[in-house]
Amino acid sequence: MFEKMTDGDMMIYLRNTMLALSQLAQERQIQVSINTDRDGYVSARAGDYTVTNYSKGHIEYAYEPISGTESRYKEWKNYIPPQSIRFGQAPKEEKHGE
Repeated sequence: MFEKMTDGDMMIYLRNTMLALSQLAQERQIQVSINTDRDGYVSARAGDYTVTNYSKGHIEYAYEPISGTESRYKEWKNYIPPQSIRFGQAPKEEKHGE
């Protein structure tokens, strides 16, 4: 699909994606940022949450609160399910048996 795009088409695609993400960020009142590399690695941050696609196709979600003046590293949680994500809050804890 993308191989058939011209460079200009790609920039228009990126612009449309950018505008959609900007609207989501405004609606949810969070900051959104994405970093990607040519080897397939991608990391996106939305508020205090991250999702990372490693170059081997392994995807992980994490809670990494970095806002505020004090370090909140001890609150970080890796390998969380996306259904537990709650912007502006820590992830919802899963109850045993759910």
